[in-house]
Amino acid sequence: MNRLVTRIMLALGLAMVVIVGAFLLPLTLRLRGVENEIKGYQSHLLEQEMVKPLKGELDRMILQQAPNGLEAPARAPLRSAELPRLPELFQTPARAAGLELVQLSPDVQTLVSGGYRHLTVSATVAGDCNRFHPYLVSVCRLPFLAELRQIAIRRTGPGKVEMMVTVMLSVQS
Repeated sequence: MNRLVTRIMLALGLAMVVIVGAFLLPLTLRLRGVENEIKGYQSHLLEQEMVKPLKGELDRMILQQAPNGLEAPARAPLRSAELPRLPELFQTPARAAGLELVQLSPDVQTLVSGGYRHLTVSATVAGDCNRFHPYLVSVCRLPFLAELRQIAIRRTGPGKVEMMVTVMLSVQS
């Protein structure tokens, strides 16, 4: 009987090991899968933490107000009565930019014909080329500007530069 009890105990022990092994092996494999998934999430979180300052900077840049010169002002035609003020309208932005208005040439044929809706004007300024951008932005902000036709930069001597802007202005008679 002793042998029978021993054999039964061995059989029960072996059955328990097989049963426990049958349950533990899949659980162990599943646990390893969950651990790998957790490691993947942890590495993803670390990547997110590294990218967070960059994303914050990009968000700040996107939400930042547009720089000056990109807004479009309301448009209104220049009245014919204001045409004598034309030199002043181009001289003021030139002075503000630190440039000198050298020449202002409206299209004479258009002026002579009368009854026009658009007037082509060429303005030539002289000075530091680096100061041309603020002048150009100011001209583009003129409410009666219909079209920017041409920009030309000409070297007139050592250290001397002239910049010409040709624009089309809306005119109301």
